[in-house]
Amino acid sequence: MKENEILENEIIRLKRENQSLKESEQRYRHLFEKSPIMIYVTDRKGLFININKAGVRMMGYDSADQIIGTSLKSYFFKDDEEFDKYLQNILDHGVITEFETRMRRRDGTILSVNLTGTSRETLASKLKGYEGFVIDITDRVEAQNVIKESEEKYKAILDNSLAGIYMFQNGGYFSYANKRFLSILGYDSPDEVIGRRFWEFIAPEDRDKVKKRGLEREKKEIEPRHYPFRMLRKDGSTIWVDMRSSHASYMGIPAAVGNFVDISKEKKAREE
Repeated sequence: MKENEILENEIIRLKRENQSLKESEQRYRHLFEKSPIMIYVTDRKGLFININKAGVRMMGYDSADQIIGTSLKSYFFKDDEEFDKYLQNILDHGVITEFETRMRRRDGTILSVNLTGTSRETLASKLKGYEGFVIDITDRVEAQNVIKESEEKYKAILDNSLAGIYMFQNGGYFSYANKRFLSILGYDSPDEVIGRRFWEFIAPEDRDKVKKRGLEREKKEIEPRHYPFRMLRKDGSTIWVDMRSSHASYMGIPAAVGNFVDISKEKKAREE
């Protein structure tokens, strides 16, 4: 009788464990299928053995059967070297995150994606394959490219300007100076200017007046925005400049921005 009770209890325990496993499998299958992010599973050769509905849609197919058995490498990665790098990172670290690459959809369109991956192993710790997530970051990458192109365009304009252009913040410290600014004052590198106080470059005769106006302008818009004064070149010589300046904000920090041209020759000619 006792043995029968033990056997019955064991059967009950196994049934409960089996039910728990089924519920767990159903739960994870539900998450797998309903996930809005592409989830993939491959064998050790990189061939798809499973992919969720979000992945099927993302890759431009109608069903997982059209993808299963094909190679992950044929849809992702710009070349063999990048694919090898992806696999090597997983083998070295067991997992890889934030791996940016490109995906070719069924219709040939290209998406920028963020790929994650981890290795799948057998109970004997032998490599069985890989699995991970794929997130579409095309919009973000395109936005970054637009910003980069815009930055390059404006940088080209500023660098080739005939006027010296500057910006100072945080109590009068230069945070930007273009190439013409450096050229007019005889400097070779922005590092010689950035981080220094703007009034260090003003001739002593005009320093107090320009310093007072500059510090006020950094906080708010003031008049006059346009006036001449004397500046010091790197070699200690003095030049006259015609300056235009205004209040601004950069990266949320108040700033004064302006430009100037060397009018020393014109000034001398008028005096003569």
